Amino acid sequence: MIALYIIGGILAFFAIILLSNLRLSVECENNMVVKIGYMFLNFTVYPKKEKSKKVSKKKKTDNNIKKQSSISSMIKSEGISGTITYLIDIAKAFLQRLGEVASHLKIKKAFIVIGVSGEDAADTAIKCGALNAIVYPFLALVATKTKLNNPDVAIFPVYDGKGYIRLHIKLKLRLIHLVSAGIKILMQIIKINIKKRIKNDKNFKDGAL
Repeated sequence: MIALYIIGGILAFFAIILLSNLRLSVECENNMVVKIGYMFLNFTVYPKKEKSKKVSKKKKTDNNIKKQSSISSMIKSEGISGTITYLIDIAKAFLQRLGEVASHLKIKKAFIVIGVSGEDAADTAIKCGALNAIVYPFLALVATKTKLNNPDVAIFPVYDGKGYIRLHIKLKLRLIHLVSAGIKILMQIIKINIKKRIKNDKNFKDGAL
């Protein structure tokens, strides 16, 4: 009886682990912050925390300004369209890596605000229209591959200021789906190796004959 309780407890423990969600949070304003969480654990993936060293206050402040203005610097060098295209390319690569697991990915929050500015009113309007043509088709693609519910998206022209990007994305994926995908990939590799071995054995026998 005790053994059954122990086995039941172990199975329940593994069930909780496999059915728990991996959490990914991406926030972007002046800087980008990427966090990963699992159960009660939370880690900041980007920016990486620097090792504690004795640094002068001026240098520390300069480093903080540099970190906080990473997206702003990209907007200045690449423009709003270039920055959004870069972020979308990253998101596409992420979805591609997930493969069929993406269908189990829950996007709990998708808050995206883009203020578009240009050289003048006409240029601003053109760039705003171009970004609409990039962002909304991408969101439609995401909706077909994942579980995306009610994204909060606003793209509008900024005629009397600088362009900016604000976004907050929260994703959830159960660990069991990753494990399942890993097992499937492993089984495919085993099948490929078996077929290869059979083929090599056959070629060897034919050559011997």
